[in-house]
Amino acid sequence: GVRVKKGMDINNTVGFPCVVKANNGGSSVGVSIANNESEYEAAVADSFKYDDEIVVEEYEEPIPPETGTLDLIFDED
Repeated sequence: GVRVKKGMDINNTVGFPCVVKANNGGSSVGVSIANNESEYEAAVADSFKYDDEIVVEEYEEPIPPETGTLDLIFDED
């Protein structure tokens, strides 16, 4: 991810969609997904409410959980 401190240029260099989050912990507070420039600007403003440094990362689609394990547990053969 790209770290941005308050007062620095906040141009998006990772593209859309992207994740914008406060850098101060492992919580989901101050985390947003931006799909366009206006959402990005709002996400940056929101994240800076929680920390003076934010991280902007490329958004990656979540991988759905595997169901193969359930098939093994409930296999009636």
